[in-house]
Amino acid sequence: LDCENHGTVAAKRQNVGGIAGWQMLGLVKNALNTGAVDAAEAEYAGGVSGLSTGYIRNAYAKCYISGKTNVGGIAGSATVVTDSLSQVSIENAREKQGAILGTEQTTDREAEDPIKGNYYLQVVDDMGAIDGISYSGMAEPMEQADFLKLEQLPAAFKTVTVRFLFEDGKSKELVLAPGDDLPMEKIPAVPEKAGCSGTWEGLKEAELTDILFGMTFKTCYRSHHAVIES
Repeated sequence: LDCENHGTVAAKRQNVGGIAGWQMLGLVKNALNTGAVDAAEAEYAGGVSGLSTGYIRNAYAKCYISGKTNVGGIAGSATVVTDSLSQVSIENAREKQGAILGTEQTTDREAEDPIKGNYYLQVVDDMGAIDGISYSGMAEPMEQADFLKLEQLPAAFKTVTVRFLFEDGKSKELVLAPGDDLPMEKIPAVPEKAGCSGTWEGLKEAELTDILFGMTFKTCYRSHHAVIES
């Protein structure tokens, strides 16, 4: 109950989630994950739970997810998921992926509407809610303006933080609204370092328009005098 995770979860095999890996029993409720789920070769990877045969209610995921099969914004595969919200970018998935669930587990709980009231914010191409398909009243996309107005939406969804980390451990943060561009004039200069040229690592390759997820850039220095090992 009321669990949060903001750090990267990395795994190689299966059952990987931002809050729970394999949730065999019980309830996950009011959980929030903003940490990346890094499991490119894993089966059952989800923003909140990898594999769930329990209950997931009022769960929230805003993150990158990398998995092989059964990859979902809330869960890779689950039986009961209600009133949950996701904003995720799924990478590497070969099959069975969705912004809410990769797949739905078969269950004898049909009478209680096991999947209902779930919404997601579409990121780039629409991947569908459950294994590529959205279902009205169960799991479906929502326009950004309406999504951001939801009363239950956690604060983490309503801003985007771009962080610049300096070599001395200090940092500068720019807080943007979801979908904003990063103003070039607000990017801090890289501090000078004798005998080196400095850049922000990854900044040149990053997409700096319509930003929906937080980003972190670190200072990177290259010596003016290359050293060749022989």
